[in-house]
Amino acid sequence: MKETINGIYPTRRAFGLLLATALAFTAGADIFPVGTYVVTGALKDYKNMLCTADDGLTVQAVAADGVLLAETTVVTSPSGGEGVNFALQIPLSSSATEKTAAVGDVLNLVVVAQGATNCAPAAIVVYEANASTNLVTQLLAFESFPSASPYAVDGQVQVAKMYLDQIAPWLQYKKISAYDPDGDWDGDGQTNYAEYIAGTSPFDATDCLRVTDYHSLGDSLLALSFEYVGGHVYGLRSTESLVNPEWAARGFKATYDASAEQTTVTFDGTDEDADIATIYLAPVSGRSSEFFRIEAK
Repeated sequence: MKETINGIYPTRRAFGLLLATALAFTAGADIFPVGTYVVTGALKDYKNMLCTADDGLTVQAVAADGVLLAETTVVTSPSGGEGVNFALQIPLSSSATEKTAAVGDVLNLVVVAQGATNCAPAAIVVYEANASTNLVTQLLAFESFPSASPYAVDGQVQVAKMYLDQIAPWLQYKKISAYDPDGDWDGDGQTNYAEYIAGTSPFDATDCLRVTDYHSLGDSLLALSFEYVGGHVYGLRSTESLVNPEWAARGFKATYDASAEQTTVTFDGTDEDADIATIYLAPVSGRSSEFFRIEAK
């Protein structure tokens, strides 16, 4: 059975015609150009809005051995159709070279976000010269946001397709038309996007990130407990006053007898693993009061 790419059979006859045409212009050459392969698509932010030139995104086609074959920037209105914000032209030749791909090659489509390390949201297959593929519905939407969530790749938070698929039945049941990151569907004071980062349910007001207990262990140590979700990263912030508060990162010990403080803690597991965790911190000398909050990162 022949393998198809996007439902199209790359026929030997059509490819042979392309090669014959190229041979007429490059007689005697072992490797010759056969045209380009165009990949169009859309990168969207976490609000499902098309990214623009202001976002500073670059899309690249990279061969399996890591060689960069083509790149383009995300623009506001490129040629390529409505709802598209990049068009990547990949040069092709009869056999792959350091500067070209060949029909049948599998390439990585990667995104560079304002100088960050590349992240690969999709793989593309070159199936025919002088043709194009549209990836509007295949690329994951993402936002430039510092994070170490299980859906993050090199600092780029992705409102992952797996997460959207997971909550899709709830959206249908509650007759909600689309994911709204700024909404608060369960009314617990946490936005839907904040609950995504924390791994809590946007449909259950009792499931949200909060401090569950706080008490003193003598004069030298404070114990603060909260409900964590596996695979997520947490930090602690504090302020001396709730009037015009200035929240600053606060060091803590992950265990009672730890020898050093840290600023973040990660728990093993997945979103299905949740329990109460306790961290420990020393009072700051000279502070008459101090308020704390736990943050998911």
